[in-house]
Amino acid sequence: MVNINWELENMEKEWLEKLEPHDDKGYNKKLMQ
Repeated sequence: MVNINWELENMEKEWLEKLEPHDDKGYNKKLMQ
């Protein structure tokens, strides 16, 4: 059985690492919410 949650967590981490340094406005919005 494949652990889907684990794969989704890794994908999310990769996307966050890629987006946060470039999308400062989006990152700040997340922090303010």
